[in-house]
Amino acid sequence: MKLWRFLLAAALAPATGPIIYCVGMLVGSGYPYSGPGHMEKLLDIVLVFMAISYPVSIGLGALIVGALYFRHGLAGLNCIGWALPAGAAAGVIFLWSVESPGYESSTSIKLIVCAVSAVIGGLTALTFCLIAGLKMKQPADMPGRVEDSTAV
Repeated sequence: MKLWRFLLAAALAPATGPIIYCVGMLVGSGYPYSGPGHMEKLLDIVLVFMAISYPVSIGLGALIVGALYFRHGLAGLNCIGWALPAGAAAGVIFLWSVESPGYESSTSIKLIVCAVSAVIGGLTALTFCLIAGLKMKQPADMPGRVEDSTAV
């Protein structure tokens, strides 16, 4: 993996979720076109989403990539596999932090937030892996890989 591709991936991948949200709102609804000032509101929401997305993605992503790198398991599927539960956990923490005191969200809301956060985490990891040029599967000759000792 080249350093410049890694840095470019770290800079661009966290914008995956906000860009998907923005494009989805522009294509899938008439909200930005329905009245004056709605496009500015959409851009404000996307900027807030980016302000949340970058620290969470870089913080969790650095932990995942660092752990996989030092265990010699840095591959695309491993990154995505670890990003899914990390994204779900980030969604639970976000939901817990924005709830009003004395109010508890329903189970269906919690599950939806977990699922959406997990998908965003997985897509962010996929974007990172594609930009960084990581192979999706770990090569067999990589040091630290456990081989089956019963194979002939």
